[in-house]
Amino acid sequence: MRDPEKIMKLVMPDRITRYLNDDKYLTERERKMVTGNAQVLLIDRILVKSIEDLIKNIFGYDGVKINPPKIKQSPNYNEIIYEEKNEHSCCKFSVETFNKCYYDFEIDNIPSLPSSKHISVFFQVIVNLMNNFYQMMELKKNEDVDIEYYYASPKNSFISENFIYNLDRTVILEYLFYVFNETDYNYKQNNQVIRYGLELINKIHDFCMELSTKKVENEDIYCGFVFHNDVNYVELNSIKNINLIEPIEFGDFVKLKKILQVTNGQNIFFNVTNNFITGFFITQKKVKEIFYELESGELSFKNRPLIVSIQGEGNIYYVEGKERNSSLLLQILNSSPKIKDKEFIKNRVNKILSTLKGLESNEHNLNFFLDWVLSLSLIGHGASIVIGSFDKNEVKKNLVKYTEIEYPQFDNFGDIYNIELLNHLVKADGAIIFTEKLEPYIIASILSIPNDNSKNMAGGARHNSMLNFTMLFQDCIGITISEDGPITIFKNGEKKIRY
Repeated sequence: MRDPEKIMKLVMPDRITRYLNDDKYLTERERKMVTGNAQVLLIDRILVKSIEDLIKNIFGYDGVKINPPKIKQSPNYNEIIYEEKNEHSCCKFSVETFNKCYYDFEIDNIPSLPSSKHISVFFQVIVNLMNNFYQMMELKKNEDVDIEYYYASPKNSFISENFIYNLDRTVILEYLFYVFNETDYNYKQNNQVIRYGLELINKIHDFCMELSTKKVENEDIYCGFVFHNDVNYVELNSIKNINLIEPIEFGDFVKLKKILQVTNGQNIFFNVTNNFITGFFITQKKVKEIFYELESGELSFKNRPLIVSIQGEGNIYYVEGKERNSSLLLQILNSSPKIKDKEFIKNRVNKILSTLKGLESNEHNLNFFLDWVLSLSLIGHGASIVIGSFDKNEVKKNLVKYTEIEYPQFDNFGDIYNIELLNHLVKADGAIIFTEKLEPYIIASILSIPNDNSKNMAGGARHNSMLNFTMLFQDCIGITISEDGPITIFKNGEKKIRY
């Protein structure tokens, strides 16, 4: 038999083996196992920890709870249970490990509705990748070094490290592949031809990441692409289209650079068919999953195209175009991948707002207000918002500075405002304060933090000032939107929830 220690050095490069003495992964007893066993068990633990971190990061929600995986000998590991639990979603699945046992996962508090099919697809991808990883690491016995019930082989050199190191990217690519290559809206498979192969999805992701980090004439890039299987579909999804006499190969930045600014990735897009940019076209409305407009309504897309939009440095949107309710599948926000379920977040924020004493707003106006708040999160627009039924003079006494405004004949949130005006109101340094009727009356306000009994939390001045302001005025609700997207809600001097 070949030297197990030498074999493990091939399989376990330095970047992995440095964790052998880390108590986070292995106990002291496990580190003293037979040569080779501890190293393979370490791969197990690092993969599980990497999966846990990926799930928490990709949902950007600190309420996600991953119960410590339990080891079982014979679960039904081919089954994925995705269901409602405690007003959130819960996912349960099991995967086989090196030692012929199974990790039994249970992820609670997923910020999504069970009806969000793209999120159930995400977990299917996780399970498939973990199972494939373990199968990839076990070879035929005549090529392996048999160390009790573990296997290692020089043929596996660096496979484990590279797989784990590229886990986020691998999940993103597989996720997009699964969504678009299962044909109906319930993502049920049949034998139709693959629409977007992994090679193309990989190319799309690489090129769009490149564009999101480049500048043209010292300005960030704003552009978009719609991938149609047939160039004739462009006419179905546009009100006007223009063809290029000489199509440009998708991914050729040098040739594309001079016309990048023709599109904006909101309602003007390049068309890509058979790996070539054939022209550009304009849609009837802006794609609200990318750029929200209160008056935009629904925009339908025939034949479920993949829509990709680059909106400045590090910001990319992957949208599944549908005839009704297109889906934001994935957002790269400040170069970090995020999956969001807009309807779930909207329902939860609405539920907390409904507890506000004296809230006087019809369903129409409240719906507009919620959509606006979510749109700020979508574009990474930092903001502080206060809604309350309180004495205006008392509020002003507790502001370091402020600017008071008035809307004559305020009646309808949607009729009075447009999205551009709202977004500019929150650009002023400080919080915007609304009445219980959702009427703004103070902008650019600096919330004071009392010296006595003040609280502090991670998140910076914006979060701390809101935390203490809602402690002082307990008949209001505070909302902060961070520049990297998360929405945090405060009430009674406590952080209620963060999405």
